[in-house]
Amino acid sequence: RLIITTILLGSAAAIQLNAAVTAQPGPIYVLIAWTYALSAGYALSLRLTGRAPWLVDVQLALDALTVAGFVWVTGGILSYFSFLYVLPIMAASAVHFRRGAWRIAALSMVLYAVTAALQYSQAPFQPWSVWEPGTALILPRGLVAEYTVAVHLLGFLAVGVLTGSLAERVRTADEQLADATTAIANL
Repeated sequence: RLIITTILLGSAAAIQLNAAVTAQPGPIYVLIAWTYALSAGYALSLRLTGRAPWLVDVQLALDALTVAGFVWVTGGILSYFSFLYVLPIMAASAVHFRRGAWRIAALSMVLYAVTAALQYSQAPFQPWSVWEPGTALILPRGLVAEYTVAVHLLGFLAVGVLTGSLAERVRTADEQLADATTAIANL
């Protein structure tokens, strides 16, 4: 998490600062600080996850919200970073197998759909682009907009289904291997 955060957000901040004098690095730095704070909190709560497994679910949900924040400040549905939603989905499948992957995939789908709905509803609080502050985002219209949103939502669902299925298969294979090892040891 920290390596990916440092590489992605750090390089985004560096590009932003070098791109224009008018760029507003504030949101990117807030996300960097937020992610490091979450990582520190996760490290401190690591021992508690055995007694309170719901903490892992909270951590995965906060990771999805962090990705949603990053997508929001880099243009909403126009962001090139919406692929980052797959990282918490894959992490959830590694920890909670199929069920966890589906839950975080559903959360990611809701977050992305809310972002799209807010952008198209002309709500007072809109996603912006830290790359070109003060410039209005030109959103795709009609079928292009529907296609863009649908592809992302179906992509998140597909990642949840595939990684969840793979995690279940690995768990089943591990159980079969343990059973076979026990059977061989009892011979």
